[in-house]
Amino acid sequence: MLHTKDYKHFRVGNVEFEGATAAAKALPGDQVRVENGRVVEIVERASHKHIVGTLELASKYRYGMTTKNHPIYLFTPFTESYPPFYVGSAHKDTSQNVLAIIDFAYWTEACPRGNLQQILGIAGDLSMEEEALAIQASPLRWKKLEALVSPPPIETWAKGITFHVDPPGCKDIDDAITLNPLGEKTEISIHIADVASWLVANPWLMTKAEDIGQTLYRDGVAIRPMFPIEFSEGIFSLLLGEDRRAVTLRCLWNKTEKKLENITWSLEMIRVTQSFTYHSVRKSMFALELEEICSGIANRPVTDSHEWIEQLMLLYNREAAKVLREKGAGVLRRHAGLDQARYDTYQRLGLPAEKLAMAAGEYCAATDDTTRHWGLGQDVYCHASSPIRRWSDCVNQRILLGHTAIANIEHMNARAKAFKAYERDMIFVRALLRCNTTLIGTITEPGRVWIPSWGRIVKSDTSGFEPGSGVVITYFCDATKRNWKRRLVLKLEAVEHMSSC
Repeated sequence: MLHTKDYKHFRVGNVEFEGATAAAKALPGDQVRVENGRVVEIVERASHKHIVGTLELASKYRYGMTTKNHPIYLFTPFTESYPPFYVGSAHKDTSQNVLAIIDFAYWTEACPRGNLQQILGIAGDLSMEEEALAIQASPLRWKKLEALVSPPPIETWAKGITFHVDPPGCKDIDDAITLNPLGEKTEISIHIADVASWLVANPWLMTKAEDIGQTLYRDGVAIRPMFPIEFSEGIFSLLLGEDRRAVTLRCLWNKTEKKLENITWSLEMIRVTQSFTYHSVRKSMFALELEEICSGIANRPVTDSHEWIEQLMLLYNREAAKVLREKGAGVLRRHAGLDQARYDTYQRLGLPAEKLAMAAGEYCAATDDTTRHWGLGQDVYCHASSPIRRWSDCVNQRILLGHTAIANIEHMNARAKAFKAYERDMIFVRALLRCNTTLIGTITEPGRVWIPSWGRIVKSDTSGFEPGSGVVITYFCDATKRNWKRRLVLKLEAVEHMSSC
């Protein structure tokens, strides 16, 4: 498979080479054969659809005419792994560039040709740019739906009081909790929505959900769900007052010895009878016991109600990972840890070193030799607590229930990177199009500046500044660049007195 980030530097397996001509009209993801540092055969084209970018209607240049006598324009994809395309358009207004979606058609002598699928709107309009970024990160949407086939019924029901804790307005509810007092011990059950059984009964859901990879959120609202919204916010969701299937981790909290005992797994029915926000749960009858149990799980005082739920989900995922490792199947989440040199540098500068120097996590096979999650201090860890929102969790849940599942780990990691890029670009596009203001930052190293209000280190020309220097930042948009990562231009000025970051 051909890999590239900039359509200049390429890799196929362990073979690396440079120059677009050496790619011989292959595109990223194509299966190719390489000899002597160049592509000699395109064995199989990947599906190059839903490519988002800028159609340069306002340019004075035209690149011929289509068979329907429409002008051909240059189309520049947001994704730098693609080269520019030639795209025909009958759009009348050529005074402004537009955001568009194309599919690859074929390759001419000079550039690939694309078929225009949709014009989203004017380039530079905030709402259109936000929509374009969402489509780039998650291009597939559900349209035609089949009727759901119900999985086999379950006779076992959870015992105790079942409730969930979520942000206000949350509709795709993955998790719930049951507390069942048993004298000196409390039985605590962590329930995760049983999506796997629905997938086994409805295989038509799987391929597209896997391609989508995870739910995309904007400002806390699911704008491009992994499953049809009728399911993700309906029959899959652990809604208040509804009978629902759940994959449950159950254990006993020993109040005397302050520890968990007897961890077991089950598939059962639940009915959520109480619903809380992170604020209201602190005033509930469960608050003291939740705080005690979650503090015991964390081995330290845990007073924040957000962290109560976090500790329960971490427990669920840790225990699920142990099962996957034992079965030799599924997808684990590993993490390489800190870049020690950067950590030392950032710590000397008084910056949030652990956050900034932390490597990104990635998915790996449960059978891999290296599976340690450094950030959580676990030899094995996985994602299993959000199957409505993440495909990796669906794969792992199927295995927990005894089904088989094939995991495309490379695809999972690619989708995760696309969603992280979306979050980054949303910061940039909103900053550049919504308002302009000055910011305070710190030079971390040559070519990089930490902007605490954005929570990011951003590349910039830092000539004349030493690491640790405080700077006042004015930012601008270079509209000639192909994506928001490149369009952000910073102007740095020295500041003598600045507050701590």
